[in-house]
Amino acid sequence: MGLQALMATRAQVLQLFGRIERLSGQVDEAFGGQAFMRNAGGPASPANRRRFNAYADCLEKVSGLLWDAIVLWALTCGVKLEDDWTPMVIYMDREAKARANANRGAAKV
Repeated sequence: MGLQALMATRAQVLQLFGRIERLSGQVDEAFGGQAFMRNAGGPASPANRRRFNAYADCLEKVSGLLWDAIVLWALTCGVKLEDDWTPMVIYMDREAKARANANRGAAKV
């Protein structure tokens, strides 16, 4: 049942990736993608410091959720925690850059 159970778990992890992506979008929407308010007296003002800290905290939590989901995905693919994860991270980075470049090219058309 091991491999079949991992396949079923992957579907759940994919749903988790989608939820994390939507949550990230909602955080950006809530803050308007801006860490600082323009009319609050500069980045050192108390209001802007509170806003920045709140925004950074939200992004940190979303990043933590994303990392947890990546670990779960890797485990369902058979990667062990003791394995060297460096090649996987480099591969994921290359894929992300390729997708970003493809999206930029599509936006220019």
